[in-house]
Amino acid sequence: DGREMAGARHLLETGGVRAASAEALAGLCTRLDALIDAQEAAVRRQDRDEFVQLCMSFHRGFVEVAGNGVLLDFSDRLRSRQAVMLHQSLRTIDADAQVLVDEHRALLEVHEHRLRAVHRFEQQEVGDLGDTAPPRLRQPRGERFAALVQQAAQLAQIAVEDRMAL
Repeated sequence: DGREMAGARHLLETGGVRAASAEALAGLCTRLDALIDAQEAAVRRQDRDEFVQLCMSFHRGFVEVAGNGVLLDFSDRLRSRQAVMLHQSLRTIDADAQVLVDEHRALLEVHEHRLRAVHRFEQQEVGDLGDTAPPRLRQPRGERFAALVQQAAQLAQIAVEDRMAL
């Protein structure tokens, strides 16, 4: 049950991040950083219940960022099951709490690195093709980038659907 739950959570979180705008993702970084700081404080206070809630809020943030109520509903149903499992393991959480915080910090760093890479990509010059440029390249860079992101999301969805068909 734990592996299936982790897999489902991963799909929801990555789907949320893929569907989010660049602005929403930047705001997510700030929010996640604050949640990690609060997790570290809860570990120091040995407040297990607060730590569990903060961990679940951390993961929910990746789904919330999409602004999709259906994804969020799925996430909340999964969150209820996760809360039960985490509370059942409260006795052992002290030994693993700092490891979880470190994993969350590393995940945030990867997310921030990805955002910086996306920003650099968005700022790249496509080239001065003048009037010979196809209409899609005459769009402002932000619109071109949004179109590329949308195409990538569609391809990712097709890949997921293909896997599910197997």
